[in-house]
Amino acid sequence: MVDNIQREKFQSVFFEPEKKSFHVTAGELSDFIENECKLREMISQRKIRYTQEHNLSVMQTYEELEDKCQINMDTMKKTISGAIRISRNFLYKFTVGLHMSLEEANTYFELKDGVLQENNIADYICIRALLDGDDISEFIRDFEKHTEYKISMRNKKR
Repeated sequence: MVDNIQREKFQSVFFEPEKKSFHVTAGELSDFIENECKLREMISQRKIRYTQEHNLSVMQTYEELEDKCQINMDTMKKTISGAIRISRNFLYKFTVGLHMSLEEANTYFELKDGVLQENNIADYICIRALLDGDDISEFIRDFEKHTEYKISMRNKKR
């Protein structure tokens, strides 16, 4: 739980990847696509592992992950299938909801613009939640309070 954040001590509210040219080489585009595919596969494998560990059906797994991570079931499915891009906000909720270690979480973030950084508020809140073992509701409260950005699911009670 993050009680008090002094915004002036941070470089930014949200993670900002290193600015590059608007022109990308074929190699850079290929790396981006490859990382996105690896990340989708990691998320899918983590979901499968959760299913097996808890002896659940696929539908039960999606329902439990929706509750634990506060990620809409359709969003989870579309993310895994590649219908939508993976966002850092998705990863924040996925890693905190599943109570990953900071090391494990960073293997996901590394493929999405870079590991978690303490110099921006959003990443810092995620780091603290992972290290403190916060539940998803506590993380979302802290995130929304300190970033002033809503990440909670609509029409869901926490």
